[in-house]
Amino acid sequence: WRLVGFLIGFGLGVLFDAMRLGLLPGGWSIAGGAVVLAIMLLLVTVISGVSSGRISLWSMVLGAMAFIAGFSAVIDSAPWTAAAELPGQAFSMLAMAAIGFIAILPTELLPDKRSGASTRTEKQEGPQVPVVDASTTATPLSEIVGGAK
Repeated sequence: WRLVGFLIGFGLGVLFDAMRLGLLPGGWSIAGGAVVLAIMLLLVTVISGVSSGRISLWSMVLGAMAFIAGFSAVIDSAPWTAAAELPGQAFSMLAMAAIGFIAILPTELLPDKRSGASTRTEKQEGPQVPVVDASTTATPLSEIVGGAK
């Protein structure tokens, strides 16, 4: 699902820069950029919420920022040719992201060698994190707040 989130974010990043170039309505100004960025963050938040967290928010933001940061240099250096370079740059960046994803994929499939760690394929029963009861702490709250007397 991280890959899906990255691709969604990447597509939103392409739309963001297309608006910056004037290919889509909205143009580019400081206020317009802030509005588009707010809409983009709202969209990725809604997508993450609708998917019940399966499509992680960070992967969508990473995808959007990867394209925006990578393409900003092209826009700043040659804005008159940036619109023609947008598709080529998008596919180049996707190819580099795919290579990185393929390179890291084997480490996701290997079992964790640390002691006591389980693999992703094993079923785990019981709570995943230890539950700490506040009544069993060693230091009373009055000593933490007021200091030792």
